[in-house]
Amino acid sequence: PPLEAMAVGTPVVMSMTEGAAEYARPGENCLSYPAGDVASLVAAVRRVRSEPELRRRLVEEGLRTAAERTWDRAVEAFRGAVAASGKI
Repeated sequence: PPLEAMAVGTPVVMSMTEGAAEYARPGENCLSYPAGDVASLVAAVRRVRSEPELRRRLVEEGLRTAAERTWDRAVEAFRGAVAASGKI
């Protein structure tokens, strides 16, 4: 969901996950908070709402990040992983 949000121009506030660590760059294309830390989540959302320049940067970088994650690149990465595993 964070990558999909970036693709439609939504500033992203998220807790970090292993998968998101591949594309999420806190402070550049998203804001992050420790999972379960509601106070940090609220503070991050408030920052996005009250800091227009931050919001603009998160949107621009998020759109750029999403544009880099194409279907062709995903297929290429999958094929590489399969080939490296020696299973096929």
